[in-house]
Amino acid sequence: MQIGSSKAYFRNAHWSPAQPGTVFAAQSDRILSAIAKHPAMTQTPLIADEHNSDGHVTCWIKNEGKRFADEGLSCFKALGVLGVLAAKPDLANADRFVCASDGNHGRAVAWAAQRLGVAATVFMPGSVPQENFDRITQFGARTVAVEGGYDRAIADAAEDAHRTGAVEFSDTGRPGCEEIPYLTLFGYGRIVDEILDQMPSPPTHVLVPAGVGSLAAGVVARFATRLGAEMPRIITAEPLHVAPVVASLEAGDIRSVPEGATTSMACLACETPSNVAWEILRDGLFGAMAISDLVALKAMNDLQSSHATSAVFTQPSGAAAFAGLQEILSDSVLRTRAGLDGAANVVSLVTEGPSLVSG
Repeated sequence: MQIGSSKAYFRNAHWSPAQPGTVFAAQSDRILSAIAKHPAMTQTPLIADEHNSDGHVTCWIKNEGKRFADEGLSCFKALGVLGVLAAKPDLANADRFVCASDGNHGRAVAWAAQRLGVAATVFMPGSVPQENFDRITQFGARTVAVEGGYDRAIADAAEDAHRTGAVEFSDTGRPGCEEIPYLTLFGYGRIVDEILDQMPSPPTHVLVPAGVGSLAAGVVARFATRLGAEMPRIITAEPLHVAPVVASLEAGDIRSVPEGATTSMACLACETPSNVAWEILRDGLFGAMAISDLVALKAMNDLQSSHATSAVFTQPSGAAAFAGLQEILSDSVLRTRAGLDGAANVVSLVTEGPSLVSG
């Protein structure tokens, strides 16, 4: 790990591809079949990334910023929410949903709650941009700013749910709150199914942003289900100073990072991985890296410039995986450690659309 640089990379010594496959297969297929019927469900674009491709490595961008864009969401999170509702349809009869969020999960929960006629309350770190609050309240949800980071928002949401009997619609697991976070992972498998449908051959590597790790775990598990031992090497990217997945892989167990670090990758500013996700990432994740805000900002700008085959508009959080790939490809040591020094077929997930301010 290169502590003093703008990037840190940890190769998972316990990597064991395909382990989650048998666990997820039947329920995953059933949930994904159900959410495919949602009237707003369409494939998001897979774009040839000519900027990063060379004679050996072919790169692609999966633009999840187009996911449910017409619904006002523009991110992947609704896939997880729909997966939970497909598995637990009785939640439609709840009085209120409550959750913690940096922005995107709360927006998806608020969107679903409004469609179901259910009240929603979203607890958020007070440090996230005001726009993130506004994008949730547009769906009729109540937002509560908390003093502290994402872990504090989770604790306050859990206390509210315990006190009032509201449904805790969390996408991050912890002891005593595991069923809904676990079910959330299945919906994210939709992204994998689309990638396999859209690509001429399966990817060898997939770069995924990591907050609490739920998206990465869902991607790992679905690739294991679909491809078994031939699944790609999956690498996460997270903010340099808020990188609990890197810390956890290094320690071999869940680790939290200190609260208080700031990052422009606001939707990835999570101090502790989901324990449900960790059960999958511990063996199924090939590696993890942490990147500086400057690197993420450069990647965001590259995505919307002529360097990409088709302009992709996002935010620093959404560009994290693309930034991680650029960092690996620019460093011969990292390139070798990631297995990108030979022929490869690589996908970077762009996970959200642009801010309202940036367009």
